[in-house]
Amino acid sequence: MSALSQGWATLRSKFDAMSQREQTLLMAMVGTLSLLGVILVVGLSMQRSSALEEQLLGKREALTQLLSQRDTFMERITARSDREEKLKKNVLRLSSFVEDQAREAGLGRPREFKDTQEPVPGRSEVTAHRTTVRIEDVSFEQFKDLLTSIADTDELVFIEKVGLNAAKKKEAGDHMDVELSLVTYKMGSTDKEEKP
Repeated sequence: MSALSQGWATLRSKFDAMSQREQTLLMAMVGTLSLLGVILVVGLSMQRSSALEEQLLGKREALTQLLSQRDTFMERITARSDREEKLKKNVLRLSSFVEDQAREAGLGRPREFKDTQEPVPGRSEVTAHRTTVRIEDVSFEQFKDLLTSIADTDELVFIEKVGLNAAKKKEAGDHMDVELSLVTYKMGSTDKEEKP
């Protein structure tokens, strides 16, 4: 007889030697301990399951947020590619551009062109071309039309600064003199001079 069989036989004989009441209490105690063990195991596994569920929920929310931002990210990538392509092809002369925009807004010829060029920090292959012009005797509507046409253009040009002063002409009324600074960016060095 093996040791396990012998141990089981000894336990069985001791159990049989107990009274009916003792046997019932022992069985109730074993049942209760078993039930407590099951409850403990289930409780621990539920806590772990709850923690895993929270983790999965957090990851799902992060993934949902990433997916919702994917379209915005793709739009920005496309816009950046478009700007880089425009930058490579940009041959815009700001002085001519401002004259054309002023003419379309019904304004006189811009005066006092001040042109500058400088490399863009961090992008030595790109040059910033700036021009500052003065346009006299501008009505509010003309000024609005001018800014709108510049902002809506497909050219790679940005309004950098706007200065407004009362018009110098005595009969100008509600008109103003405008100083406008524009910038465009081009590939290449600053040694090429842009002439108005």
